[in-house]
Amino acid sequence: MVALSCRTPMAAVGIRWTDSASLVGEIVADSDAVVRTLTTLVESLPPTGDLSERARYALTAAAEVADLRPDWVAYRNRTAGLSPDATDPRSDMCRTWVLDDDVRAWPRYSEARTAVNAAVEALLPLGQELAARGGPRFTTRNASPVHTHPVWSGRL
Repeated sequence: MVALSCRTPMAAVGIRWTDSASLVGEIVADSDAVVRTLTTLVESLPPTGDLSERARYALTAAAEVADLRPDWVAYRNRTAGLSPDATDPRSDMCRTWVLDDDVRAWPRYSEARTAVNAAVEALLPLGQELAARGGPRFTTRNASPVHTHPVWSGRL
């Protein structure tokens, strides 16, 4: 049995994806958690097969988003007046949920938007494949007061 937990924006993005710049910022902020989840999935699969290929493709796309995260965090620290060492819930929220105009003002916004779109395109078929193999076993659990994680569990 494998249980995977993903941050809400990436997991639910196919359902609520809009032209929202703030969602791009949220996905970049949460991208490390998505990469960890996909790494767990890839390590749980046999090295060959359609699901393995889709999972590796999604991991590569999510990693490109995660590569932007340090610049995003530095940008938000600077624009929101946050300490780079701050890990409190307020600082986390200031890095995660940002107004559209503030996200669009980030010098790497266009690059991030392109990377997020590619990651979404890679993750949607993977999510459909997992649902088809394991049935509708998506539940949610609160990982912290700030984040809710959709959790998939099933046999691969």
